Amino acid sequence: MRPVLNCDFLFLLHITRSSTVRKSILLQAIQKEIQRHDLSYFVDEPPVAQGGKGVVVSGCPACRKRINTTVKFLDHLANDAMPALIDRLAATNVDSP
Repeated sequence: MRPVLNCDFLFLLHITRSSTVRKSILLQAIQKEIQRHDLSYFVDEPPVAQGGKGVVVSGCPACRKRINTTVKFLDHLANDAMPALIDRLAATNVDSP
């Protein structure tokens, strides 16, 4: 599953004419990204029906990253999810007129 930014966020970022983004828009985007990630389980290899082993592992299903502890999940949010979000938001804001 690829990360998808809501069209409303992209529109609001495009109509912002300055190089700064309103804090409320930024906070809403960050909250949505954090809520998308989850410390749960996912099938790491293709299911048996597709000819794989179907190994169920703990981790983040949104990123398909193996994570075993809450501390590692928080590290994943801080080191993987948030920098990627900031890069997407910055690229979106740069493209605005």
